[in-house]
Amino acid sequence: MPFNYFNNIFDTFSIFNAFDAFDNIDSLKYSYEDKDGKLFLNVEVPGIDPQRIKVEYVGNLLLIEADNKKLELTCIYNMSMMTAEVRNGMLYLIIPTQRQNAGKVKVDIK
Repeated sequence: MPFNYFNNIFDTFSIFNAFDAFDNIDSLKYSYEDKDGKLFLNVEVPGIDPQRIKVEYVGNLLLIEADNKKLELTCIYNMSMMTAEVRNGMLYLIIPTQRQNAGKVKVDIK
């Protein structure tokens, strides 16, 4: 089978691929839902000052750091239109579900 066939399987099988799949104690917990043309990513950040949260996107890697915890996810969507907000101990990210272009994006958190 051609290589592109496998790429398409992985694209449709999983929106995110967590590098910390073994539930590392230093990783951030998250959940997500893909609906209405948007991906809603919710990350637990209880008690962490929003100024101490860093969200970046490099190539197809989404990096989230808060205090000494981090989360690294690969994502197939365009991060340039991502929005982020911290409320009630949760970091809420909304990502339009259109394909992304490679590059580096720093996300401002409200």
